Amino acid sequence: MAKIQVNFLRNILTKAPKKNTEEFRTDIKTLFKIQDVTLARKMKDEIFLKYKIKRNTIQTR
Repeated sequence: MAKIQVNFLRNILTKAPKKNTEEFRTDIKTLFKIQDVTLARKMKDEIFLKYKIKRNTIQTR
């Protein structure tokens, strides 16, 4: 995993609540290990649906 990915993953996990988020944390870590871009995008969409994350709530630089 590239350094920028590690930092991005760390930023995501520090924003997530600490309690009862083991499954979310595992899903995000798994997402970052996927090598296939198409599969990674599919899993990202599944994570958004599973945890009811709204796309416009994700802030990017």
